Amino acid sequence: MKSSTPGVRRRGFGLCALAVALTVAVLPAPAAADPVSDPATDPGGIVWPENLPDTADVTLVTGDRVEVRTNPDGRTAISVTPAGGSGTFNTLTDPQGDLYVYPGDVGPYLAEGLLDNELFNVTRLVRDGYDDDTTGSIPVIVDYTGQPSDRTTTTRTDDMPGTEPAVALTTLGASATTVEKDVAPDFFEALTEDSRIERIWLDAQVHVQLDESVPLIGAPQAWENGFDGAGVTVAVLDSGYDTEHPDLTEAVVGSKSFIDGETVQDGHGHGTHVAGTIAGSGAASGGTHKGVAPGADLLVGKVLDDDGNGPFSAVILGAEWAIEQGADVISMSLGAKTMASTDPVSETIDALSEESGVLFVIAAGNEGANILGTPGIANRALTVAATDNQDVVASFSSRGPRSDGVLKPEISAPGVGIVAPRSSGTSLGSPVDEYYTGANGTSMATPHVSGVAALLVQQHPDWKAPQLKDALVSTSTTLWDQSLHDTGSGRVDAYKAVSSEVYATGIADFGTVTVDDQTVEQTVTYTNVGDTSVTLDLSLDMSRQLEVVPGAVSVSAESVTVPADGTAEVTVTLDATLDEYGAYGGNLTATAGDIDVSTAIHYIKEVPRQALTIDVLNRQGEAPSTVEFIVFELTGKARVAAQQIVFDKPSATFQLPAGDYAIAARIVQSGEGFGFVQDTDYFFEPEVSITEDVRLTADAREAVDITADITDERRQLMKDTIMVLGERERGDGVSMAFGHIASIGGSDATVGAIPSQTTAANGTFALHADVGLATPKYTARFRADRTWIDLPLITDQMTGRFDGKRKFVAVPVGAGEDADYAQRDVEGALAVISAPFDMAKVDRAQANGAAATLFVRDDDASALELLYLSTTDLPILGAPYDTSAALRAVTAAGKPFDITVEGHIDDPVGYLVPFSVSGSVPDELTAKAKQRDFAKLVNDVRASGPAQVSLEALQAWRTGQAVSAQVTKFKYVPTRRTEYVYADGMTYQQFVGVSLSGAPSLYDTARGYQAGRTYQSDWYHGPLTPGPDPTSPCAFCRTSDRIGFDVASITDSVDNHFGLMPTTVTYHRDGVEVSDLDSLAIADSAEYRIDATTTPYTSSLAPLWSTIDTSWTFVSSAPTQSTVDGCAERFATSGHCAALPVILTGYDMNLDGQNSARAGKQFKFDLLTERPPGCVQDSRIAGVEVEVSYNDGDTWVSADKVKVDRRGAEHSVTVKHPKMSETSGYVSLRVAVWDDDGNRTEQSIIRAYALR
Repeated sequence: MKSSTPGVRRRGFGLCALAVALTVAVLPAPAAADPVSDPATDPGGIVWPENLPDTADVTLVTGDRVEVRTNPDGRTAISVTPAGGSGTFNTLTDPQGDLYVYPGDVGPYLAEGLLDNELFNVTRLVRDGYDDDTTGSIPVIVDYTGQPSDRTTTTRTDDMPGTEPAVALTTLGASATTVEKDVAPDFFEALTEDSRIERIWLDAQVHVQLDESVPLIGAPQAWENGFDGAGVTVAVLDSGYDTEHPDLTEAVVGSKSFIDGETVQDGHGHGTHVAGTIAGSGAASGGTHKGVAPGADLLVGKVLDDDGNGPFSAVILGAEWAIEQGADVISMSLGAKTMASTDPVSETIDALSEESGVLFVIAAGNEGANILGTPGIANRALTVAATDNQDVVASFSSRGPRSDGVLKPEISAPGVGIVAPRSSGTSLGSPVDEYYTGANGTSMATPHVSGVAALLVQQHPDWKAPQLKDALVSTSTTLWDQSLHDTGSGRVDAYKAVSSEVYATGIADFGTVTVDDQTVEQTVTYTNVGDTSVTLDLSLDMSRQLEVVPGAVSVSAESVTVPADGTAEVTVTLDATLDEYGAYGGNLTATAGDIDVSTAIHYIKEVPRQALTIDVLNRQGEAPSTVEFIVFELTGKARVAAQQIVFDKPSATFQLPAGDYAIAARIVQSGEGFGFVQDTDYFFEPEVSITEDVRLTADAREAVDITADITDERRQLMKDTIMVLGERERGDGVSMAFGHIASIGGSDATVGAIPSQTTAANGTFALHADVGLATPKYTARFRADRTWIDLPLITDQMTGRFDGKRKFVAVPVGAGEDADYAQRDVEGALAVISAPFDMAKVDRAQANGAAATLFVRDDDASALELLYLSTTDLPILGAPYDTSAALRAVTAAGKPFDITVEGHIDDPVGYLVPFSVSGSVPDELTAKAKQRDFAKLVNDVRASGPAQVSLEALQAWRTGQAVSAQVTKFKYVPTRRTEYVYADGMTYQQFVGVSLSGAPSLYDTARGYQAGRTYQSDWYHGPLTPGPDPTSPCAFCRTSDRIGFDVASITDSVDNHFGLMPTTVTYHRDGVEVSDLDSLAIADSAEYRIDATTTPYTSSLAPLWSTIDTSWTFVSSAPTQSTVDGCAERFATSGHCAALPVILTGYDMNLDGQNSARAGKQFKFDLLTERPPGCVQDSRIAGVEVEVSYNDGDTWVSADKVKVDRRGAEHSVTVKHPKMSETSGYVSLRVAVWDDDGNRTEQSIIRAYALR
């Protein structure tokens, strides 16, 4: 069977390109690759998905930037651009599918708890709207040690770089602020140096948790008994309320918005619905749609914006405000997914409830069988599940228990088809009429419980949160056919809550127990608020989870007498030795006449824990600098069973329940200096069965380097980039991925893996690697023992690079300290400095007159890593240890010597070599291939301004792989770069951006290449203009009732690389503006006009293409035939689908690498016109007008000559450029083309190209 990746020696298993990287869904693939399309027959080898990629850029709190780009075919590309320092990034995809990207130097701060893990959850940052297109800042909560005053916390935070004025979070002793992304590196440095800071949290977003319900819970009977919530205040923390809604105008007694720029008016609809469910008067429905407690007063805190989202800090401030305003109950129909055991909102709720006695009623969440949300996980919160009107748990309702085994949710309420007030101008749920709408969610269930709590407070105004919680839970209607984990003890019952004279402990939760616990006890207390004693009959039924062994749970009495206005107790005893392992639950019911109260009994008997000890050694046989462990559970609940980072320790021990686990570790040995990494070695044991104490050894002395070898390549190649990913998929399809990506061209660090001793049996294991090789950026030539030595050197990617040969006198200066220069003259010389690298050493060398620096490792135990991004113009070079023995010998003599250094700015040749192994880690990890296995990509990259540096990434996908991750590389432009890519079974996508200068980023389509072929591509050949989406099968098409206009906001002029830029679009039909594209088409013939204004991110360093206005006018009617393959599928229609007669424009200009032409000279170019593929109308052009401007559009003049190609292809244009002094330095274009059928396109490009 043919391997789809370069050959790797393997141990008992075949190579396969299977499993996705960095995602939860695994797409298995056959060992043999699918055929790659032949570019000779499939032009460009392009895949044709349906629409443009979905792209999000995320700046981390460290300043590093992560780009996540999902193509229409499902492939996702992740590119990381470092802010500075190390170019290494660690990745983790958890079993819930969230991607974490950790800069290589944040490990110590995560381990000590200084940094919230969610600050690096890229999935969450995008989900919460913290991507770079949405916001220019990162919201954080700065938590200080002790309990400093509000003034102290805000002052400290305001003094940190890049922060906006902070808001005090009194309960936490913290403050909330936002950090400007442009100065995030400075903020990060400041926080790591401030010992007063205890923790930095992401100020994450919470979200909304989306006429039979009120009667179903018995509220009307409670009203009849005189309890409607009168005199009670309920705070609703939500999206505000409709200030004019008839049901709420008299109920709301106070309100405040905690969302910047928004009033309490509800622009979402959620808050109005929730508030009305609690205390709506029903005025707009003649009393039909009353709330549960129509007599209660409402406080409304707007903590969610009009999109239904809000930060943690707004929720905290809202909760503090509600208590200050005298709330008796606080209702929160909001939440966020979490894997953490705590968070700032939950901590605040527990603290506030304990201090004030106020009951917090919180939605469980709408994640179905997934984990509970925060803040519903708070200990003191009453957490609410949703049921339908048949008392069956709603499919969307989040299930328990909590991650530590505690029973949550505790109670349930109706949450399906709930009709309540509708906020004016909103369309939440299923609108019933102007004033009401129906909606589903635990959001709808929660206010039912909050309303009943208000009735109970009216009856017992002196009760605090624990009493209210017990009363609500113990009087709920037990749902015997529903799991405790699904619905809690039962569905809330308003009438029972206010009519019962006896209440009980709501939950008797033993939590997690083991056989070693033997017998444990819980006390159940019964409280009689009546004036006569009551004898309760007790009945225990443990049938709501697993079947309980007889005698495992017992009650100390069959009945109990509770005195008037008093309490009585019984003991529930659990014999933990009897049951099998699993979750158990039921109810202890107490009855007497009309009294019927119940206590939920719950416990989880955990499999006995065993000790897993992992001894760890680095490549020198010593305790490593850092080890990060991940233990993934293969049986039972899909979760990360343990995650830990240790420093300078030879072992770590984990207590784990017996079972099967996958174990991964990243072993990092750092050198002295700037946190430099010398070795990174991976330890993967895909399947370890733990039935007793287990001891494993991860010995990096046995590690195998992950490398690549092009066996017939004569040019010297050095390591440049690397991606390593170990993915473990369980048999049920849930997976975890663990690895890292790094730019290693500026270091001589090694990356390897320790051969596995186990093989995956339950599910699959795959180890992927992408190894980037490149010819040296610098080479040195010198003499040692009368022999000429040629030595490749490493370098930081942006520092003072030069082309060609330079001769230096090399002067050894030892460690490069001040004293080392006392007797050394380095003026104009190359200072040879002992590792480790330190920027201070470079500055010192420059201060002493050195023309360049060369760092050399003295021994195998040191590390050499040059600063990834530096701003000095002094060349910083390094000599790899394994090839520099001769250099070390010459340097050790301490005498100056001659050396010639040759630089190559263009990085002329690179290779990307991907490979995968499955089952386990083998004892050989060198991918071997020949040049014939590769396709050759030649990329000419032009600039959009002077002195530019581009960011580039080449993403690679194996067959069946969904996600690719690479570190962005920096290149000087203009340039020509050659890249060789392994062809068989691979798909690639290139990205080029001169984003450091503000110009737009461009992409090509994901495509395969044919081995042995050369592919030439011209990037940023201007002018850039909007163009057809190259990934669409039919960019300009229509059916009888829909028009498709798939336009990439920018494309370049030669190879149609495409990008996304801010674009404003308007639509017209027969001269009348239409609101959106979906409403544009009619069947009859009509004139359509689509106007688009694109404004790329320009700056003084990227001044071209500042504004691009395009107007497409076309005449069209419903098609009578289909003219384009894939068109019908694009619209999912069985009717006809045809191309539109749009006139498309383009330009063919002979511009230099700076996209410039000569001033004062005549300049000829072609204006290109064409129709979309499949257009059956006459393509001839009737007329062309071209104007130019030399003052950025202030004034326009006609082109000197326009020769119209009537057949509609190439229209020759001639202009005479003025002298440079008579211009702004740029040429702007304004063109119009039309035919005789009413189709016309107009376009203007401000600064279309430059003059020189």
